[in-house]
Formats: sequence, structure tokens, C-alpha cells
Amino acid sequence: MHIHFGKNGILIIHRYVVRNLVAVDGLNYAGMIQGSIDRAYTTIEGKERFPHILDKAGSILYSMVRFHPFADGCKRTGLLTAYMYLYYNGYYLRIPQDSAKFLEQIASSKNFDEQNEKAVINWIREHSERNLATRIFNLIISFFVMLGLDIGAYTNELLKREAIPADIRKQFRDTELEKAIRHDK
Repeated sequence: MHIHFGKNGILIIHRYVVRNLVAVDGLNYAGMIQGSIDRAYTTIEGKERFPHILDKAGSILYSMVRFHPFADGCKRTGLLTAYMYLYYNGYYLRIPQDSAKFLEQIASSKNFDEQNEKAVINWIREHSERNLATRIFNLIISFFVMLGLDIGAYTNELLKREAIPADIRKQFRDTELEKAIRHDK
């Protein structure tokens, strides 16, 4: 079963990024949060623009990075959203050492184009894998969603328990901002 990730889930992830990976809180374009999700589910003449889960995850990540809905932490929020979305849908996203650099290149590109979006989708495809454990987890979470599990609340609980890859915490902690916040207190 396909697990759909909503705006509430992204807001929960962003709150986590603000609190734990150090980012400035605030919204630039609230509508772009839902827009990033909707874009991944776009259909043109009855055909899905992003037919595969990996394509959808890449589109969401690209949209979060390029449309910059938050004042800060868009790349971190986008990456963690893609990670959680893929995890719920039976894939494991390996976070490579160069992910911050890669996402910074996408964010700083002057062009909003399909080439950059395809680069993000290919990056997601290259670093994602489906194995027995992720498939079993997808079956279990799908069962509970059918019984009424709120995926946003579940995401919040996972984040409270620090159930995310150490790579994300390590690579995307804004140490400069953290120093500035400590200095101000």
C-alpha cells in the first residue's frame, strides 16, 4: 500500500529540524509545503508525471529545496521528508557524505528546470534500496494506516525517539547557527 505523506508530516519534520538540527523557525511560503506534495502527484492527461515512489520522493525533495517554503532548514527538511516518505513506502534512503553539498548545488542553481529535478530523482534512485526489512515495515505500517493510524502523529513519535539516521543529524547540524544561538544566551 502506498503511504501518502501530508503537509502535517512535513511541518512535524521541520519542527524537528528547527529544534534538533538547528535551524531558524519560520515560513516563507506556507502554500509551497502542500504544493511540493501536490506536485509529486501531478497527472497530465491521465498519466502520473512521477509514477514511481522514488520519482515522487525526488520531486518532493527537489520542490522543498527549490521553492524554499521555510525561512531556514529547507534542504534538511526536504531530505528528512524524502527519507521518511521512502521508509514508509518500503525503501531505505542511504544518506551519502556529499548530500549537503549536492543539495546546496541544487538550491543555488539559477535554473528551475527538469534537468535539475531529474538529477535529484536520479540521486534518490542511486541511494535508495528496497530490501526484506523495508518491505515488511511497509506492510506493517500499511496495515496500521488502514486501521486509522495518523502518519503525522507516528512521524512525530519516531522523531521524538530519534529514530532517524545518524548521518542526517551529523551532516545537517548547523554548527555555525548553533554557536550563534549559544553566544546569544
